[in-house]
Amino acid sequence: MLSIDLLYYEDCPHYEEAAQALREVLEEEDVAAEVHMVTIAPGEDAEIWGFIGSPTIHINGQDLEAEVDKETPYQGHCRVYIYKNKPCEFPPKEMIREALKRFA
Repeated sequence: MLSIDLLYYEDCPHYEEAAQALREVLEEEDVAAEVHMVTIAPGEDAEIWGFIGSPTIHINGQDLEAEVDKETPYQGHCRVYIYKNKPCEFPPKEMIREALKRFA
């Protein structure tokens, strides 16, 4: 069973959309996963969790984006995902689906 953490700041305008997209893909792909919604407090929490912006999804401790820069400083703002050369405010379902297949 996969372990998935959805990390977010409480005032993030996009974490609920990310959570919905994640739930839909898990159901559509019939993937068993334990999903944890993790509110990140400013400061230390961000560094401990490897949080680079809200929302962030980790699958088995790895960032959803395979090519994410591991040296990106921990930040307290909205995260922008790039999928098929387009910026996205949360990971689109196809991006989530592709990431799940890497961990299946």
